[in-house]
Amino acid sequence: MYLHDFQCPSCLSYFNEITESPYPSGDKWCSGCGVSAPHDSTYLLVSRVPDTPQVQQPFGFTPPQQQPTQQVLAPVSRYDRQLVVKFTNTSNYKPVDDAGTALHNKAQSKGLPSDIIELDPQAGSISQELNQKFGALTNKSRLYLVGHGQGTTVQGVNAFNLAYAVVHTWGAKAALRVTLVSCKAGEKVDTESVNFAKDFHNYLWKPCRLATEVAAYTRSVSVATAEFAKHKGMPHLEGRKAFYLDNDNIDWMVNDADQVKVVWYWNSNRTQQLSRNRSQDRAGRKD
Repeated sequence: MYLHDFQCPSCLSYFNEITESPYPSGDKWCSGCGVSAPHDSTYLLVSRVPDTPQVQQPFGFTPPQQQPTQQVLAPVSRYDRQLVVKFTNTSNYKPVDDAGTALHNKAQSKGLPSDIIELDPQAGSISQELNQKFGALTNKSRLYLVGHGQGTTVQGVNAFNLAYAVVHTWGAKAALRVTLVSCKAGEKVDTESVNFAKDFHNYLWKPCRLATEVAAYTRSVSVATAEFAKHKGMPHLEGRKAFYLDNDNIDWMVNDADQVKVVWYWNSNRTQQLSRNRSQDRAGRKD
């Protein structure tokens, strides 16, 4: 059996569902507010370890009583697979390469199927092999787009052109979430100014007809590499995100939890919604 957690983005209340499937039964809405509640996490419920076979003991021997043991199984990813795309159209490719590789390694270490590819987002076409990788994504898959940014473009590509490329040039037909690993792609959420992540999310659906979530970050972002994690003495950090101000010296333990993550999604009425609530305890740690 599986426990699925949901949190209302409006009133912040939690509720859950138990199913026999590793996936929720469908969309959920808050009973108090009536808004769509994003799926937060899935966990395998506690399972009793099978009893060991009885061994025949000598006559008159009474074995000591043993308490049945229980085993808590590891969390199950909400995704069925992921595709990491590293954008190559830059003279400073190493940070992009390192970040994408770390995200790929993190997924593989957790048993999540992951592919990693390189492409130029400004190219007008891609190979059939790469096109098939995008076409294999489902409505339970995650797509990572990794590239440099400054809040108005991702590696020189604006929101409309990137959305068009994802669907029409690269061939993605579905995704549960598209995550932009690009500096400041989620900034300016509280102003009327251009917000790259919001516009990208909107263009994916309205012209391109791909309804999905889009996650991004309001600050400069990096991804912990295996070398960085080893230097910190914490190997589990590989693949996690670190956030920092422009005048910071980047350090995993500094400035990593002040609602830097934003998630745009569509509610049941196909109205664009923003969630920042889970960022407080998820940013750079669980996601």
